Amino acid sequence: MASYKLKEKILSSNFLDQLTQLKILQKRKSSVNDIGRLQSFHSGGHADFLEHRSYQKGDEPRLIDWNIYSRLNQFAVKVFSQQESSENHILIDSTSSMEFQNGSKALMACQLASAIAYLSLANDDAVKVSWANVSLHTGTFFKGKSAIMKLLLAISEISFGGTCKLEKGLQQISSTTKKGNIFIFSDFYQYDSLFPLISKMQNGRYNFFLFQILSNEELDFPNRGFFTLQDSETVEQEKIRINKSVQVEYKAKVKKFTDDIRLSAAKENCRFYQLCADNSFQEIIQILRNHHFFR
Repeated sequence: MASYKLKEKILSSNFLDQLTQLKILQKRKSSVNDIGRLQSFHSGGHADFLEHRSYQKGDEPRLIDWNIYSRLNQFAVKVFSQQESSENHILIDSTSSMEFQNGSKALMACQLASAIAYLSLANDDAVKVSWANVSLHTGTFFKGKSAIMKLLLAISEISFGGTCKLEKGLQQISSTTKKGNIFIFSDFYQYDSLFPLISKMQNGRYNFFLFQILSNEELDFPNRGFFTLQDSETVEQEKIRINKSVQVEYKAKVKKFTDDIRLSAAKENCRFYQLCADNSFQEIIQILRNHHFFR
């Protein structure tokens, strides 16, 4: 963990400047709707006009649209939309496999989690960060701009190692809250039981955003020769000779693996993003902007 200096990079002035710039761009281009702010509907208020509906007993007279009455001789009230604060749950896979490539996957997960947390707090949304390694670790909800540094510090102190299922994090979320946005950062090497649980939680009150973070070496095995491969989570080893045919087979299996996750995510109405940990933070932000996650 010391090799990729998580705390040093998350709390650096350079990274904080990048988060500030991202916030300015988001504000300039309207809102943070792209990361799933929840919306409620009510009559009146300082919000966007949606439609008219018939006047009902108990409606405030000030909401009556007198222009409609003068034309149709019917009472109607204006209906507006109003943005309400969201509960944003960030779940980070902090198992050993995320330390691959000198922790580039772990760093990318924490940087993106920090960006979402930063924008959420600046927008007065509540944020909770959980991570799963040997066991599930859950923090408390943070809210308000004054909590930004505390939350970034919490993210920077996440420890990586061991093995644990992300489902524990989702079970904890579903047992403590009934709505919100859920952002999951993982390589999704263990996802078999993840989507059945997401399916159970799909009651229209949760928005799921899945970020699969892999390194170039995982996506495209570039090396040839004799290697001893070790599972970073189970520590099992296997000796193998890598040649061109093995590389072709490897790429095909990786494609099937990522395609299966993508299809499962689409089936459950999850927004899915596959990202390469070898890209810089700014490059990843631009990729997500191109996919309309950020504005």
